[in-house]
Amino acid sequence: GGNSVKTIGSRMIDSGMIVVSLTSNKLFEVKDFACDSLVLDLCSADTVSKILNLEDEDPVTNITLCLTLYFMRVHLFAVNCKGQLSANERIVMLWSSLIFMIHIDGAFITTKKFDK
Repeated sequence: GGNSVKTIGSRMIDSGMIVVSLTSNKLFEVKDFACDSLVLDLCSADTVSKILNLEDEDPVTNITLCLTLYFMRVHLFAVNCKGQLSANERIVMLWSSLIFMIHIDGAFITTKKFDK
């Protein structure tokens, strides 16, 4: 669920750092759930820069969150760039984001939760 800890390897993905680093609430008060611009704003260079500049946080945890945001953006870009990228390029982008996402412990990308 949304309140459980997500990790990749031994590193926690601390989504709370997004709340600390952002000045705008528009990402948390969602009015249009189908809007890709919210994800693009969330995964923007500006957001990543703010997360990396947090002083009281573990730098490796910051980088882990930024890497997660990067792969979210890669996935979104691959899905939305039909015609701009070749099929092979899009497949590589989708495959790499899938490989990253399935290695997040505590996150389930299927509708059923399977025991390990």
